[in-house]
Amino acid sequence: MDYMEKGSLMHVLEAKTSIPLSVKGRIIMETIEGMCYLHGEGVMHKDLKPENILVDDNFHIKIADLGVASFKTGSKLTKEEHNEQKKMNSASENGGALHYMAPEHLNDISARPLEKSDVYSFTIVLWAIFANKEPYENAISEQQMIICITSGNRPDVDIIIEYCPKEIISLMKQCWVADPEEPPTFAGIEEKFRPFYSCNLEEYVEEDVKSLKKEYPSQNEVVKRMQCLQIDCVAIPPSRSNSATEPPSSLHSAQGFRMGPVEASWFAPSPEHQQEENGLRLQNKLQEEAN
Repeated sequence: MDYMEKGSLMHVLEAKTSIPLSVKGRIIMETIEGMCYLHGEGVMHKDLKPENILVDDNFHIKIADLGVASFKTGSKLTKEEHNEQKKMNSASENGGALHYMAPEHLNDISARPLEKSDVYSFTIVLWAIFANKEPYENAISEQQMIICITSGNRPDVDIIIEYCPKEIISLMKQCWVADPEEPPTFAGIEEKFRPFYSCNLEEYVEEDVKSLKKEYPSQNEVVKRMQCLQIDCVAIPPSRSNSATEPPSSLHSAQGFRMGPVEASWFAPSPEHQQEENGLRLQNKLQEEAN
């Protein structure tokens, strides 16, 4: 997998640098494309959230962490693969963070993962992209959050209405309805969003990315700062080792210094100091005899 320099989408959103609307639009478009591919292969992600959307240096994204993903049907899994997947999912049967989990999974622990479950999670991700934060920040507890979500509460649209196009807000509301007459699919979402993105945002993306990269903290600068904190020491050549079996000395101060046995001779007085001390003793003895 490619190295995604900017980290998770939530890390990017929480940065002090403002992300242009066109770049956010491309992130949304690429997320839709990725989910269309997964669902086309019969795979339900089950844990779609900003932390699982990774961003590279040019602000392209990849969907990550399929650890709790599952197939829509078991026909594509061998018995061995099915057992291995069951082990992986045993600790978190339904997967996902509560903020982004579909209401049907909060209502019923036995609910099967469906396309609409990922669609719901995606629409909460949409809200987070324009709010630049996690939803439900004022929730008192997880229990309260579950009750409110299953009762129909959704993230506050008024927070983002100034920054989010009305077309995206409309799409969001259509997709996070608890029991829609026609369950939305990512293919349907792409059909609605792509024309809006192509007509209103796509032409500005490249220039906006260039400007954004100048403002956004460079990963190389961060790495250089960390390298400056490392203090290197000179390694002892193997020929100077006291024992053939002695491990090599540490090359970095962070690993600590090694010290062998302490010898008494290290603390013995030097010859010059010894002569001076003997002279003082003789002078004191002669003075005592004279008295």
